[in-house]
Amino acid sequence: MNVRVNELSVRIGLHRHDAPPEEELTRFENSIGAQLPADFRIFLTYCGGQNVLSEPRYEFAEPTPWGKTGRISRFLGLTTEPALDIESAAQQYAGRIPDETIPVAADPADNLVLLGVEGMVRDRVMFWDHEHRELSRSTAEMADDLEAAGEDLGHADVDAIIALWRKRFGAGTYAYENVYPVAATFSEFLAHLGATRE
Repeated sequence: MNVRVNELSVRIGLHRHDAPPEEELTRFENSIGAQLPADFRIFLTYCGGQNVLSEPRYEFAEPTPWGKTGRISRFLGLTTEPALDIESAAQQYAGRIPDETIPVAADPADNLVLLGVEGMVRDRVMFWDHEHRELSRSTAEMADDLEAAGEDLGHADVDAIIALWRKRFGAGTYAYENVYPVAATFSEFLAHLGATRE
């Protein structure tokens, strides 16, 4: 990993902790069905699973409805604290984020930083907007359309409503328009983290 843990500690307030056992890392990789990118695996062993009080900023690689920069309030890791646990987050957001990604960090509003672990997005870092600011229609209007068409929404969340609406009335597939590129690798993401101002 190009960015040293000591540098991260000074620049953004992360501290080094005891590495999780190798078998725990392997078990997590088996649970997601993919091998972690090497730079993130190293980071996870030294710095994963902690809050970042300084809330460092990073730049988006292209324009987003959120502006030019995002913030990090916590990094996820292999931990027993649910709000910081990467496995809990991966399960919570399954089906809402692209299947080829895992959540690795979050901002104060619970939007996520994702890391590609498979396919064409492997190694890439992305921002996931849980509020779907890219939509011009409100989800309430979409829910009304679906109910008028006879869909039972039950306890459907925002992502499920959007997916159903797009399947029924839109382009036919859920293409994750609420995901925006940030960096080509996790190392690149860390190298620029905190060096940016809004």
